[in-house]
Amino acid sequence: MKFWLVCSIAFLLSGCCISQDETIVCVLFDIPNGFFMESSGSFNISNTTTYGCQTGFTTLQGLHRGETTCLLDGWVPKPECIKTCPKPVDENIIFSTTKPVALLEEKLIFECTDGHETINQKRGGQAVCTLKGWSPKPQCLSIECEIPILEHGSIHPRKDQYVNRDVVKFSCIRGYTRVGSDSAQCYHFGWSPQPPTCKEKVTPCQQPPRISHGNLIGDLHEEYQHGEKMAYECDARFGMVGSSTAECVDGEWMFLPSCIEEEKTCGPPPSITNGHPVIVDNKNTHWHGETVEYVCDQTFVILGTNPARCLRGQWEVPSCTDGAAKCRRPKNAKFVPYAPLTKMFDNGRAVNYMCGSSLHTTKCNHGKWSPEPECKVKEFCPPPPQLPNAINEIEMKNYNSGEEISFTCKEHFLLQGPQKILCKDGSWQTPPRCVEAEGRCGRPPSIENGDVADTLMTDYMSGATVHYKCLLFYRMEGVPAVHCHNGTWTERPRCTEACTITEEDMSYNNISLKLAVGPKLYIESGETAEFICKKGYQANPTSSPFKALCIAGKMEYPICIEAY
Repeated sequence: MKFWLVCSIAFLLSGCCISQDETIVCVLFDIPNGFFMESSGSFNISNTTTYGCQTGFTTLQGLHRGETTCLLDGWVPKPECIKTCPKPVDENIIFSTTKPVALLEEKLIFECTDGHETINQKRGGQAVCTLKGWSPKPQCLSIECEIPILEHGSIHPRKDQYVNRDVVKFSCIRGYTRVGSDSAQCYHFGWSPQPPTCKEKVTPCQQPPRISHGNLIGDLHEEYQHGEKMAYECDARFGMVGSSTAECVDGEWMFLPSCIEEEKTCGPPPSITNGHPVIVDNKNTHWHGETVEYVCDQTFVILGTNPARCLRGQWEVPSCTDGAAKCRRPKNAKFVPYAPLTKMFDNGRAVNYMCGSSLHTTKCNHGKWSPEPECKVKEFCPPPPQLPNAINEIEMKNYNSGEEISFTCKEHFLLQGPQKILCKDGSWQTPPRCVEAEGRCGRPPSIENGDVADTLMTDYMSGATVHYKCLLFYRMEGVPAVHCHNGTWTERPRCTEACTITEEDMSYNNISLKLAVGPKLYIESGETAEFICKKGYQANPTSSPFKALCIAGKMEYPICIEAY
């Protein structure tokens, strides 16, 4: 007996045909850029099959494989393979989405990890999925610096290539004097500070210059030798911009600060734990540079700067610590001549400890050892980076490991990256950048069934990011944040509605959930729920699949009829 099918053009477009016994069946057809996993055959209503997509193409859900079910209208969902772009695999790139692929015309925002930058020497960028792939291709390259040259001197270590965070040290041959820093670090903008020179003869300096609204600290001399330093302080109400110390460098005073009137004021001095400020007058406003003395409660002692000082609208206050606090024996130092059983040491006690064959001393200072008893070579960082377009208020000196510095950008420039960086193991962490604020954005766009997760502001600088969140049981589609770029917000995400499964709907269709979870269930858009017929009922031949898909708040329930 032969089996025959009648297939009209309209049916073929959806994969449907009429079989010999006049029932509707689904047949396989050619999927552009895809294929069915089964090579031939016809499928009855409610039958499910799997299809795959060729390389560079995926299902509408961004998967390489999909499922489709035979229904009265043909295959549902319709098997389709669309052009997509897989998210690049690169350990030097941080992407703003966890989606494995992007649809055509979809944007991908990315940032480079520390020590890397885009081909345009930026911290990050964006790419668009096109028919030919990503445009431009997301790429983060290692930051490199030119090999420094020092005539009449040497550079250590010598390398064929220097990358971000590499530190070099400079020294001059005998008979020559170094003019400039003894070390420098590689950053995205080059070496900082600039490499020094080696001079056979250096010139002394005359008396350091006066600065407006500031004074020199200490006695003045007629002449200062190369390398000598002098400190400055600003008058009350004026803040210092730059290093507080100037240095004589080959006949010129370098790193001179300036004193700028500070408009920000401080409120009343705050209380501190186990201590309080000594109030001379009940002023509600204190100018920049004004000071207030603090005292500690009985048995407690002051730690930190006292008197406290108002600096740019913030109080720098000391703390109070237990004056009798003891120090715990450290694990990494060999104290002599104390027995190993001594675990606690009284405040003020000085003890010796061994590092290899050398003897060192430390003192218990209110519960902390000073200096910290540790046996390792002390690492110094070069003078901190002089960021382009930043207010360089940082003292140009070598810093100890563990010290921290902060950055402030000039007006009309935006800080991208961390405000503070740490000196660690002889090099500075990757600093931020001061980029021009080319255009500000207004309030971020609102989204249906969702809200802004960050604190709302009236306007935002170029480069700012605002995050979104969806209401309960709503699913976010797209990047969960928008970015202000030259006065325009990037594309906002969407919150798709969930599907509500109730006992009433299931009872009406004579079905129940395969896994019972309660009287009401919420299914996010894109998720599935599986049903079964109630006892005494069987599947309706024209029913939709028993594994139902939630699409933007809508779900087609399967139907069961009374069993005969």
